[in-house]
Amino acid sequence: MGTVSGLFFCREGEETDKKLLGGLVRFRRTPVLWRLYLLGIPLISLKSRRKTVARILGIPLWFHDRTQSFFNYLGEMVEPGHDHIYIIRHNIGETFVYLSYIKQWIEVNKSQKPLVIAWRKKNISFYKMFLGEDIPVQYLSIPQSDINSFLREEVNDWNGRKIFCPTFRIAEAMKAELLAGQEVDFNKFILRSMNLPEDSLPLNTPVVSEKTQLTISQMLAERNTQNKPIAFLLPEATSLRQLPMSFWAELCEALHNEGFFVVVNAKHEISEIMADSFYFGQIDEVYELAKQSRVIFTLASGMGVFLSSIGTPINLFYTAFKSKSIGYSADLALKIYSVKSIYYKNYYHISEINIEEENSLSNLAKRLATSIK
Repeated sequence: MGTVSGLFFCREGEETDKKLLGGLVRFRRTPVLWRLYLLGIPLISLKSRRKTVARILGIPLWFHDRTQSFFNYLGEMVEPGHDHIYIIRHNIGETFVYLSYIKQWIEVNKSQKPLVIAWRKKNISFYKMFLGEDIPVQYLSIPQSDINSFLREEVNDWNGRKIFCPTFRIAEAMKAELLAGQEVDFNKFILRSMNLPEDSLPLNTPVVSEKTQLTISQMLAERNTQNKPIAFLLPEATSLRQLPMSFWAELCEALHNEGFFVVVNAKHEISEIMADSFYFGQIDEVYELAKQSRVIFTLASGMGVFLSSIGTPINLFYTAFKSKSIGYSADLALKIYSVKSIYYKNYYHISEINIEEENSLSNLAKRLATSIK
């Protein structure tokens, strides 16, 4: 996007980081950054947020306001004929809550011809689980940083249409409310942003296609689980501090001792964990695999929040946020992001664990494996 986007920036999934001449020269490109290094020193860079900034040896020499370019891009790419555009700016956890109420949200806004934008290609199947064929969804490659730069208002008027994109900096806003002495949890906070009553029950439940069900059944058959119960481990997260791989390795060993077939959700095999299988798929596939599992162990990530809705016994590990500027401890994350604030029929299947209160991760791994009923 913008006058230099075609030359320097890339779309989702096309990030590059190359070394040339034995590492003498390095080239890095992401959806918002283009940078050339010489001997490890940033020589030339272009970074796009609200403005594109060009630097040479770290010194800013050129600026370009991208606001008009961004909205021109939307005008060119967004399907015509829709009065209201819905863009959910968040990752999986908050997005799950929005999608659970999206038809009620559309109704309260009196949208006549709504369109939902999925700004990550991998999220299309996730959105489709809730929207089906009832509400159109369009994939449109937009960096999350652009959404947060140009769509900061709850409702944005745009060429006679409205763009609904609420809860800018949601984690910071909820933390501020809590520190001010208010009761806050992310489920009610999101409901307020949709102008829905705080006691509203979710009417949109995820539906897995028969094709996805078959894909996972075939995958498990190929891996020869020998009819053992499946323990599903999700050790990775984008925004949370990860647990040591030694913990997951000990948990895997303890689960093996209890007779489980251990599957780990990870993009690449993790050498420290002696799992029976590693699997990385689309969100709907991960959801279906979790449904077919006997027990789930996961960081309290967005995916963990989503999987807590299934009813499969799940153990969620709350750790501090990676971002020091947001400043969430594990305790604060549990207070605000507890999945028990979501309106489920019951919470018997959910165990939430504050890692900061655990004296020994090794003992925790053994205790969890042997406590499965």
